[in-house]
Amino acid sequence: IVQEALNNIAKYAQADRVEITLEADAQRLHLQVRDNGVGFVSTLPPGRKSFGLLGMQERAMSLGGDLHVHSQPGQGSRFRLELPLAAGVVQQAAHAPLATLEPALAALVEELPRLTDAKA
Repeated sequence: IVQEALNNIAKYAQADRVEITLEADAQRLHLQVRDNGVGFVSTLPPGRKSFGLLGMQERAMSLGGDLHVHSQPGQGSRFRLELPLAAGVVQQAAHAPLATLEPALAALVEELPRLTDAKA
């Protein structure tokens, strides 16, 4: 989901800043990807949804979570993902390095410079 959000930002947003926030409480993981790009109309009529956005929402639902997309032309975009956590995950995460928590997220952080260069 994060990779798709970053790909969309790199391809379409014309952003020069992307902020990724990852937080967790006892029950849920909260992830947000925000950019300062050109934005888009996020309330498309039925049948006109982007397949990328639809796929992201389907993936979130398949994990028992929710994906909220907020964007307006000229105001950038925000993708907010909330996923349920199993008991004890947050306590374990507090003592583990990022790479052991989620290798894909660590790889994505390494990929950010390439995505930024692709925009230029």
